[in-house]
Amino acid sequence: MAQHYPSAAAFHRALLARLGSQAKTSGRTTEELQREYFTQRFLARVFSSPDSRWILTGGGGMLVRIPGARHSQDVDLLHPGTDIIGAVDELRALSVRPDLDRFTFEIEAKGSLTGVSRGAQLKATVYLGTTRVGNFPIDIAIERTLIGPVERLQPRPAVEIADVSTLPAFTVVPIADQIADKLCAMYELHGPQKVTPSTRFRDLVDLLLIITSCTVDAEDTVNALRAQQTRRVLTLPHTLASPGPSWAAGYRALASKTSLKSELHTLDDALAELSRALSPLLSGRRSTGTWDPAARQWVPAELD
Repeated sequence: MAQHYPSAAAFHRALLARLGSQAKTSGRTTEELQREYFTQRFLARVFSSPDSRWILTGGGGMLVRIPGARHSQDVDLLHPGTDIIGAVDELRALSVRPDLDRFTFEIEAKGSLTGVSRGAQLKATVYLGTTRVGNFPIDIAIERTLIGPVERLQPRPAVEIADVSTLPAFTVVPIADQIADKLCAMYELHGPQKVTPSTRFRDLVDLLLIITSCTVDAEDTVNALRAQQTRRVLTLPHTLASPGPSWAAGYRALASKTSLKSELHTLDDALAELSRALSPLLSGRRSTGTWDPAARQWVPAELD
């Protein structure tokens, strides 16, 4: 790749200037944009081949699907294999791509995932030449069966700058599985006695972003909801209610900082809007059709 900038230092100065300019116009912080940019350059390696087996989940997948969604602090990846050591080794090998840009990534194991997923927690340190310029966590999960079809979506670069390859399409988790995972996480109980409510307010934000932006297949989502309830050993309510006493204040504080419409910043209104989409699936009144985010209804409507 022909280099526009004469040195790594010159490229870094230009990158920081672009990030600063983008922060002023977008209302986001320079640090947040820089983290997103570094994770995109890392994922450019993971998904450089259309045959890549990796799947982007979590907030990173949300951000690719819905530009302007909540920024994620880490990278969540799913690998279809059963060998976590082999998956980590594969990720390290994929990260070595000097032909894509000036960055190098050092992958360090930090521990194992906790909860319902088997996997590993990693830390990626980003270098530009010999200078350390950032880091971000990576969570790898394995042995998870998906219900819906994965999608290859084209991400929007955090900033545009010369001397880097074009981002490839990223493979993202099926939307039905993402809905099921986030809804179950909202209502899952924690602690030794399994009596402590979840405080994953961000999952409600993400679910609202999905149903106000994306079409959803009813059959896939019903099947994904069943699979997640079995996996987590829980039963979702047919009518969505507050998962716990801290949710009214906690959700409002988070929602007010997102791109959600102001009328969805209160918990009652948010749950009512989400129930409009998901209660027909949870109650068994609907198992086919497509959610229309613009009309805010399932089609064909007569099945509701």
